[in-house]
Amino acid sequence: MFHTSGIDGKNGDDLRKRKLEDVVANETVQTLRNCDEMIYKFTGDEVLKFAFDYIVVLGGWETFGIPLPLKFFLTRVFKYGLEAHKICGSCQDFLDDYGGMGDDELYGNNFDDYCGADTYGYDAVVSGLLYLPVDDDGNYLRKDSNLALMNRWIEFTAKEVPSEQLEASPVWETTEEAMEARGFSPLGVVTGALGIVTLLPDYIGFGESYRYRKGASIKHMYQKGIIPLVLKLKDEYLEEVTNGALSLTNCVTTTGVSEGGIPAIATGSALHELGFNVATNTGGTGINHRHKYGLSKIYFRGANKDFLLGYAAAYSSVIPDLENTDSNQDWLAEETKDEIISWFSGTGLDYGEGEITDNATSGYYEYYDYFNPNIDKLLRDARDNDEVEEICELAEVNKTDLWCDAIYAQDLQGQVKNTKNQINICWAKEDEIFSYTYHVEALCDEEGEKNKKIRVVTIPSTLSGGSTGFTSVHAVSGGFCLAFYGLGFLTKRNEFMNFN
Repeated sequence: MFHTSGIDGKNGDDLRKRKLEDVVANETVQTLRNCDEMIYKFTGDEVLKFAFDYIVVLGGWETFGIPLPLKFFLTRVFKYGLEAHKICGSCQDFLDDYGGMGDDELYGNNFDDYCGADTYGYDAVVSGLLYLPVDDDGNYLRKDSNLALMNRWIEFTAKEVPSEQLEASPVWETTEEAMEARGFSPLGVVTGALGIVTLLPDYIGFGESYRYRKGASIKHMYQKGIIPLVLKLKDEYLEEVTNGALSLTNCVTTTGVSEGGIPAIATGSALHELGFNVATNTGGTGINHRHKYGLSKIYFRGANKDFLLGYAAAYSSVIPDLENTDSNQDWLAEETKDEIISWFSGTGLDYGEGEITDNATSGYYEYYDYFNPNIDKLLRDARDNDEVEEICELAEVNKTDLWCDAIYAQDLQGQVKNTKNQINICWAKEDEIFSYTYHVEALCDEEGEKNKKIRVVTIPSTLSGGSTGFTSVHAVSGGFCLAFYGLGFLTKRNEFMNFN
């Protein structure tokens, strides 16, 4: 069933060395849940209470409560309870079955492209939170279910992830307490309570794989953190856990907001190539990093500095597979690189949102001094030059060219433009981080034609409170993608199958 094998492949020695040399200076005693542990079984009433608590806050109805028609609708829609499990898996588990095999019926010769033994993290045991629907008596539903993949947005510490944050016995005295139950993702609850098997991955570098490097925005790092869990569910695990009651179809939706949109897109296309029928839903995700206003909006905006430091750390020779690795073109400055990287290594339990930036700005350096001065200059020159459209038009050999290659390799625009699986993009034109012009309009070719598998829903400002803030716009974008597309695809298999 599940197999393991040693580290091999052309980069095997390098991977072994890097794993042993990972910086864990900040590591504290780590207490993790056991892999494949059943965490808690939620009754239908508990699920409904959470939904009510969440929607009260989302809709601003703390004073008057949820409107009765909506309450009636939710009571009818949320039919099931949920059983929550921590699930673990590794690409290495499947090497003997699928690695190097070109004629496998399901995974073909594409397995090595996404889970092969020659890239960093293939041997990482990754984790996630699994929701299985149960009836009023706590029994598993007997059905073939589609799979909902809900990709979390940005986190900074290894335990602030779905499989570790879900309370083992949620008793919420206040709405605020319900909001703090991060593992109990509202999107995951929605799909699970509709009777759909739902997976919320932690990603490599978090949860069970906390000793590995974190790879913000790096596509294959997300793929290796998610694909093994899907293959494990599809293989025999789900049927074993539920005694044959539940099994998966080949239909998957991948949904993500903000950073979560990167794995939604990257893993969605990979699963399509592995033989699954996939629809991807994303909102508020940076698709086009080539245009100077794509990446520079993140770099110069001033907010979300924690994310930018973590983003830069991933492109500073911590991942052996990138084009600028072990060059003089790390994104972080040489003088402070090791210190910054250490903040994002190990458990990271000593640092939370805001604390990383506080550490950075309380030292001897100004914030932008933490970045490679050549790359900083490139970004500033591109921003200020009206004749330049793409950042790397101004790249210099031996200074910034390899960094440009690495950034461009992780760009999502080409992947989205040429997608073979359905991608639904929800966008708020008020989004001041990832502008509509440089991320959505850029998906058209020179004649303005767009791949027919791309659908764009523009969210009016009235639905995000007229705000241009990060949280409201991005959350509303993601919520609408789920409501407009995700649930329909998950519950209508025939329509779903027609995408491919």
